[in-house]
Amino acid sequence: MGTEASAAHTACTTAAACPAAAARAPVDHDPVDDPPSCPARHGNPGELRPEWAASTGHGPLTRVTLPSGDRAWLVTGYREVRALATDSRISADATHPNYPELVHVPEESPPDRRSAAQTRTFVQMDPPEQGAHRSLLVPHFGGRRIAALRPMVTATVDALLDRMLTAGPPVDLVAEFAAPLPARVLTELLGIADADRAFFAERLARGPSGIGALAPYLDRVLRDRADALPDRAGHDPGGRPHPQPHTGPGDEPAENILDTLAAHARTGTLTHRQALATAMMLLVAGHETTENTLAVGTPLLLAHPGRFAALRRDPEAMPAAVEEVLRHVSTADVLSRVATAPVEIAGVRIRAGEGVLLWLAAANRDGAAFPLPDTFDILRAGPRHLAFGHGFHLCLGNTLARLELGVAFAALATRVPTLRPAVPLDRVPAKPAPGLRGITELPVTWDAPTTGAPTAAPAGPQ
Repeated sequence: MGTEASAAHTACTTAAACPAAAARAPVDHDPVDDPPSCPARHGNPGELRPEWAASTGHGPLTRVTLPSGDRAWLVTGYREVRALATDSRISADATHPNYPELVHVPEESPPDRRSAAQTRTFVQMDPPEQGAHRSLLVPHFGGRRIAALRPMVTATVDALLDRMLTAGPPVDLVAEFAAPLPARVLTELLGIADADRAFFAERLARGPSGIGALAPYLDRVLRDRADALPDRAGHDPGGRPHPQPHTGPGDEPAENILDTLAAHARTGTLTHRQALATAMMLLVAGHETTENTLAVGTPLLLAHPGRFAALRRDPEAMPAAVEEVLRHVSTADVLSRVATAPVEIAGVRIRAGEGVLLWLAAANRDGAAFPLPDTFDILRAGPRHLAFGHGFHLCLGNTLARLELGVAFAALATRVPTLRPAVPLDRVPAKPAPGLRGITELPVTWDAPTTGAPTAAPAGPQ
C-alpha cells in the first residue's frame, strides 16, 4: 500500500541539467530561464519515467515544470530522498499555497471540485497533526492484525488460482488475479457487509473508475454507522447513555476500519469529509499499488526462470524476492512536498516556498546506493529500498502489502511453475495514470498439467 504517491497523477516535465557538486556554491536559481516541457509518456512500467530519466544524470536534484506551469525540485538521489523525507523543513501539508499539485485543478473550476481536491488525509499533513490522524488507523495495520489475515489471504489466492486454472490458458493475470486479490482483502479490512462484498470487490477491481464510483456507497455506510453510534455525550440515537467505543491509541481497535472512521466522525475527532477522504485514500493505496506491483512484478520474476524455480525449492527466499520486486518496480513513485524554510543539500539551495518532488522510483535505482541498480537480483544486499517511503510517512500498510505479495508470488511459483507471458511485454499496455506505474492487462499462459493443489503460504512478516 502506497499511502501517499498512490494519490498522485503525475504529468511533470524535465527542465534542464542542475549540477549538484557539493564543492560548488549552492545553486538556488533555475538553470535556464525557459525550461522546456514535454508531455507525460507511458512506456515500460518497469523502467524509469522516460521524460524524467535524463534528469538522473545531472545530479540528485533538478528542476521540473508542473502541469500548472509552476516549477519544483525533482529529487532522484537515494541519500537525498531519505534525508528530505525526514527533514522537518520539508512539509507534506497540502494546504500550503505552494504545495506542488501533480494534477492541475484550474482556479476557475467549480468550488466543489476545488474543495474536493483540497481535502486532506494524514498523508498530506505534518506532525503532530499527521501522527494524531494516522494513529487512529495504526491498530488495524499492526503485526497481530495482519498475521490474523494470513489464512484469509492464502485462501483468497488459492480460490483465484483455482478459477484461473479451471478456465485454462490464456488468461489475463491482471483481471483474474492481480486486481481481485487486493480487492477482496480490502473488503475484509474495511468491514464491508457480507451482502455487499461481491459488488464492492468488483468495483475495486475495475481500477480508478470503479474506485471513484464507490464514494457514494462509502458516504452512506459511514453516515449510517456513525448515526448508530453514541453521540459525543455518550448517548445512543434514542438518548440513552451508551459507553464510548474503544478506538483510540492503545485501545483494542474497532472490528474494522469503517467502524473506526465512523466512530471518530461521530465523536468529532474527524469530520465526515475527512473520514470519507481517508476511506477513499485507503482504496487507492490498498488496491492500486498492490495490484500494480503484482502485475508488473510477476513478469519480472518470470524473466528470471532460475530464480522463479528457486522460490519453489526454497520458500524462505521469498521475503528477499518481494523486497527486490518492490525496489525494482516502485509502483507508487512520487511524493509531493514543499519547503517551509531554506534547505541546502547536495550543492543545491532549496528556497522556502519551493515545491519538492521525492522520486522514490529513481532513488531505488540510484547506483550510489544499489550497485548495478537496473539488475534484478533477489540475492541483493544493501540498504532498505524506499518503495514505501521513509520516516514518519512510511506507508501504513507496508506489512499487509508484503504479506499479499509473498503469498501470491509463492502460489504462482508452486502451482503454475510453467507460467509465462502470452504476448511480448512491449505489447502490454501501461496504465495512463502517470503517478501510478502499472499495466492494464497481462495475458499469460502455461503448460498442462499444473500443480492444482493449494500450498501453504511461505513464512513472512508477522
